[in-house]
Amino acid sequence: MTLHVGLDLTCLEVAEETGVERYARRLAETLPRVAPELTVSVITREGHPAPRVSEPGRLVSARPGPGRALWRETVLPQVVAAEGIRVLHAPVAAMSHFASARKVVTVHDLPAPGQVPGEGGMLSPHRLRVFHALATAHAIVVPSRSTRDTLCALAPSAASRVHVIPHGVDSDFRPVGPALARDRYGMSARPYVLALGTIRHRKDPITIVRAFAELRDSSMAGHALVLAGKHQSGLDELQDEICHLGLESDVFLPGYVAREDLPDLFREASAYVLASKLEGFGIPLIEAMASGTPVVAARTSAIPEVAGDAAEYFEVGDPHSLALALDRVLRDRHRRDDLSARGFERARDFTWDSCARRHADLYLSLV
Repeated sequence: MTLHVGLDLTCLEVAEETGVERYARRLAETLPRVAPELTVSVITREGHPAPRVSEPGRLVSARPGPGRALWRETVLPQVVAAEGIRVLHAPVAAMSHFASARKVVTVHDLPAPGQVPGEGGMLSPHRLRVFHALATAHAIVVPSRSTRDTLCALAPSAASRVHVIPHGVDSDFRPVGPALARDRYGMSARPYVLALGTIRHRKDPITIVRAFAELRDSSMAGHALVLAGKHQSGLDELQDEICHLGLESDVFLPGYVAREDLPDLFREASAYVLASKLEGFGIPLIEAMASGTPVVAARTSAIPEVAGDAAEYFEVGDPHSLALALDRVLRDRHRRDDLSARGFERARDFTWDSCARRHADLYLSLV
C-alpha cells in the first residue's frame, strides 16, 4: 500500500513566479517519478493555474471558496479527508491548522532580528505565518543550514523537526544554447553584468549600482549593468540613484524575465552579482553556476553555503568591496575561467531528483 501525500500548490496563484514557486512546481513534477511508493495528489483551486504533474501523480482541483487563508482552514481539510491524504505538504509557510494529516511546511528564509531593516519584524505577516506554521507542522523543511540555524534560534522548540533539503537546478541552465532575445527586453548588444532578483531593498540593488559607477571607467568600460526582476519596493529610490550617478544609459531595468529566457540571460552575462542582505538559498546562484557564468556574491546568510569556493565574495552592503571583487573577475581571465569551472562542477550537486527523493524519505518517516 502506498503512502498518499498531498501538495498544497495554491502558492502558484501568482502572475510572476520566483524561486519559491519554481521549487513547488518541481516537487509536483518530480516526486511521482522518483518515489513510486507514494501516491501524490497536487491540490489547486479551480480557475487558477495548475502545474504539470508527472504520472502516476494526479491533480485535484478543489472548489475556490473564500480567500486563500480561509480556504486552507475550510475547504482544504475537506479535500484532505475526502482524498484520504495522510501527509500534507505546503511548500511555503502557510499550513492548514484543521487538516487531519501529518503536516510538512517549507520555510525558505527568515531574517534574524535586525538583519534586514524594514523586514521580518516580530509582527510582520511573514513572521506570523512562519510561527503559525511551526506550531502546526510535524516537520519543517528548510533549504539551507543558515535558515535552519536562524529558525532554531528564534524557535528552539522546533529544532528536532527541522530538516535541511537543498533545492535543485533545471537542466536547461547550461553553458551552451541559443542567443538571448535582447530586443524583447530593450537590451543593447553590449556585454553586461547581470543581477537577477526581485527589485526590493533586501536584494540591495543600490550597492550594485554604486559599485558599477566606481568601475565604469576601468574594468566595466563598455559593459552594461542589467538589474532584472519584478519590481516590488524601492524602485523610485533606485532610479534616483542611477540618475544621480549619471548611469541612465548604462543600467537596464528590464523587469520580470520570462522563464524560457533565463538560461540565455545567465549564459551571456560576463558575471552574475548577488548582493542580497538575506538569502535562504538563492536558486539564481546555482542557475548562474550551471550556466558557466562566474559569480560575485555577498558573504552573508546561505550564500557561501550554496556557492562554496565557486564565487568571488564581497562584504554585504559595501559598494567598494563589491567593486574590488567584480574588478578582479572582469580583469583576470584565469580567475573567470576558474570560477566558471568550479561553479559548473558545484551546480551538479544540486538536482531536483535528489531534492524530491529526500522529501519522499521525510514523508515516509512521519507515518
